[in-house]
Amino acid sequence: MTGRVSGGRNYVRLPVEERVYAIRKPDHPEAKRFGTPTDVSLGTRRARAAALLAAGLLPWMGGAAAAQTLDIELNKLEDAGGQCTASLLLTNRLSETLDQVRFDLYVFDKAGVIARRLLLDTGPMRAGKTTVASFALIDQPCGNISRLLVNDVPVCKTAAGAAADCVGALNLTSRTTVPLTK
Repeated sequence: MTGRVSGGRNYVRLPVEERVYAIRKPDHPEAKRFGTPTDVSLGTRRARAAALLAAGLLPWMGGAAAAQTLDIELNKLEDAGGQCTASLLLTNRLSETLDQVRFDLYVFDKAGVIARRLLLDTGPMRAGKTTVASFALIDQPCGNISRLLVNDVPVCKTAAGAAADCVGALNLTSRTTVPLTK
């Protein structure tokens, strides 16, 4: 039994469990099966799901898909003889060894005022290697510090002498109550 439904499309009405459902005729030019390649919305959903799955797995797969970062962790602040000493863990997760690296650091006191500026030269940083840098941060107790700011990386050169984008690659964390920011 064929009938007309709004929009002028042909449908066949079939009784199923005393209910009537409208089903598109298979020979209709716009007819398509669910799940066939012509089902654009299904193909889009499957592609999106595959992309999300791949993006979620990339950090665990390693290799070339791994993040290219220069990690700095404020690991410890320690009072020593009226000074505050900082220990930073520096990890080069870039694909190249960094021959020269200089960090421009600012120390802020509890009032938010700049207490000191430091230029920290770290020397060569091999790819995939973690190094520790310990230095006198300020001539006051560590309790007077509110935060540390990595303002810039004015010198960042690879072993070949090429400049690298170390500011864009920075990944900063802190294990202390004092935040390390950029």
